[in-house]
Amino acid sequence: MQVKEGIMWNVAAVKREGPEAVRVRIEPLQAKTEALQSNLAGGYVTFTLPTSPRLRRTYSVIHQDESGLEYVVKNIRGGQASRFFSTTLQAGDTLEMMDFGNALWQPEWDEHPQHFIAFAGGIGMSPIISCMHRALNSNSGHTFTLYQSSRTERRRLFSKELDSLCKHPLCSVYELYTETQNRSIPSAGRITRQRVVQWLEHHPNASTATYLISAPHGMMEEVHRGLDALEVPMEQRFTEHFTDRPLSHESHVLHPTASEAPRPQCELEIEQDSGTQSFTMHGEGQSILHAATAAGVQVPASCSGGICLSCQAQVIEGEVQPYGISGLTEEEKARGMVLCCRSQPKSERLKLRLVK
Repeated sequence: MQVKEGIMWNVAAVKREGPEAVRVRIEPLQAKTEALQSNLAGGYVTFTLPTSPRLRRTYSVIHQDESGLEYVVKNIRGGQASRFFSTTLQAGDTLEMMDFGNALWQPEWDEHPQHFIAFAGGIGMSPIISCMHRALNSNSGHTFTLYQSSRTERRRLFSKELDSLCKHPLCSVYELYTETQNRSIPSAGRITRQRVVQWLEHHPNASTATYLISAPHGMMEEVHRGLDALEVPMEQRFTEHFTDRPLSHESHVLHPTASEAPRPQCELEIEQDSGTQSFTMHGEGQSILHAATAAGVQVPASCSGGICLSCQAQVIEGEVQPYGISGLTEEEKARGMVLCCRSQPKSERLKLRLVK
């Protein structure tokens, strides 16, 4: 859901989450808020931060209860937002939430038992841990198998929570450490195509499982190649993106109304409530969102990987070439809806109307 005006939340706690991240708990200033009434397992929240300049950032929800939400921010060298969270933000401060939603957890999963098999690496563990909590704390009979990659055991995120979840009879966790000094132990190394096949070829639920994948780009590529080797259908795979870089198997995912054609130089017009702006771009190799930003045209965006849906637009004139996986429904795609971060022009003239 897109919130037109920001809603202020109180910062209840800021704590260390391992040596490289902080865990933030926020609680609403208003007694009732729609964010807490929504299912945000695997979901996200977007803030406008009180930095200079003001920054808009999106984070995965890791925990949700009746009184608040929690998320983790990893320290990034040179990152202004991560520096704000790790050095400036304190309990008692307020944050302005601009958006929240969920493109990962599917509503039908609450209706029937699922055999979840998840692959997570680094900060990509954030949406997975919240899905684990929802699955294992429900009475739906879900099972959950997690394959997690971390640099070292010391840098592993959510250690205490995972140790607790491991005790659940329907949960199994397998870990790999990429920078361990003892390369001979079974937990040393990276998650590769070969390991995925090795792990799953004898897994009793591998052919029918629901797969959740959230990790750095290279690891996600390896996981999908392993699943390809095992002939796991794409409709059983759910990938959480953190950038607009498509995976190799997604570069061939086309919009149902798109036809094969060269991508020419395009005169592009973007209409929104504040007015209409035009610019010229070439359709090859660059998303509409990136080209618009470079041209000084402000398009709402809280991510660049098809997650937040803030850059959703209606095609009014012309044709686009969507690529990769997005959070749009099939009905929205059929109505000509596209995401600017997941689309390139295919016609010499293109007119879009921003939905949000």
